[in-house]
Amino acid sequence: MHEFFENKVSTLFIQHQYETYNIFANIQERGLFYLIRIKDTSKKGSISGSLSLPVSCEFDEEIELIMTRKQKFYKTKGYKYLSNSSPFDFLDSENLFYTLHLRLTQFQLENGVYECIASNLDKEEFPPEKIKELYHMRWGIETSFRELKYTIGLTNLHSKNVEYICQEIYAKLILYNFCEIILANIILEERNRKYTYQLNYTMAIQICRHYLRQTFVTIDVEGLIKKELSPQRPHRQYQRRVIKKRWVSFAYRIG
Repeated sequence: MHEFFENKVSTLFIQHQYETYNIFANIQERGLFYLIRIKDTSKKGSISGSLSLPVSCEFDEEIELIMTRKQKFYKTKGYKYLSNSSPFDFLDSENLFYTLHLRLTQFQLENGVYECIASNLDKEEFPPEKIKELYHMRWGIETSFRELKYTIGLTNLHSKNVEYICQEIYAKLILYNFCEIILANIILEERNRKYTYQLNYTMAIQICRHYLRQTFVTIDVEGLIKKELSPQRPHRQYQRRVIKKRWVSFAYRIG
């Protein structure tokens, strides 16, 4: 499974946004392989829901769509009409049609929720069971982005100049990598406790930040991090609270 990613898939960075036909077409034109979670068929405005696929059911369908901006194909089967306001890089006055190949795989998770995956992977080489396994492998990437955004503080930038913004991003990436290297070398002692304990990542970041800021005083970074533990509670769940925040800029001098 890991050899597939190392030898067959080229890495593609995509901005965090909802799934669009334009994204799939750009990846297709570059000859890359992809596996992207999209809204399931029950969600309003989803790609899978617009293709008349089953709602509460597992399926694995290969779909060929002819993308166009010509209104006469608005409800024609096999065609997908895009308005002029919908971005699509491969339709213009000379190219009126574009053929897009999609594979949509929907499966049910253990909690009963359905997940829909868009990909261009071969059905024989990657049956739905493998697609589900690949989807699960994304968890480490998502947790890394969570730590970067909230624990490291990448959601709050202070600069307005592009160069300074890049400087802030690189600085926080260096801090993240430094902390990950430190944590990778810390081994916790096993004790007879009610819970299994893990390192407190938030406190670890604060300790590493303090260490990098100090000039002369030396501190035992690993020793301090070992003291900051938090219990693992695998079955505890909380409803996600999304709070929109704007970037907080420094008070720039005027004049």
